[in-house]
Amino acid sequence: MKPILLLFTVLSVSLSFAQLPEVEWYEEYEDEKSNELKVTLQTSDGGFILGGSSFPVGNNSRNRNEDFFIIKINALGKLEWKNTYGGDGTDILSEIVISPDGGYLLGGTSNSNKSGDK
Repeated sequence: MKPILLLFTVLSVSLSFAQLPEVEWYEEYEDEKSNELKVTLQTSDGGFILGGSSFPVGNNSRNRNEDFFIIKINALGKLEWKNTYGGDGTDILSEIVISPDGGYLLGGTSNSNKSGDK
């Protein structure tokens, strides 16, 4: 029974992929923390601003102490810059707005005292 189920799953996935558009580019943006993407906006230069929450991995992951993170990539997916903002507590990004002057407004919640980048 398992080989038939497996065969059906493979055929089902193959048919689904046939309808997907072709991938134009693929990039990974690594750092020493775990990141959770929440916001993606296209910028006026054809690139993208990506944002979300960043928190430590490993033994410190129980005390997440999330920070805002933002990444700017160009139209080909190449990293232009990245940054994190936060204090000694949990800071969770929920929104990014592109301002008329081309800057970025970050919105979210914070349980941090005045510390760190806050």
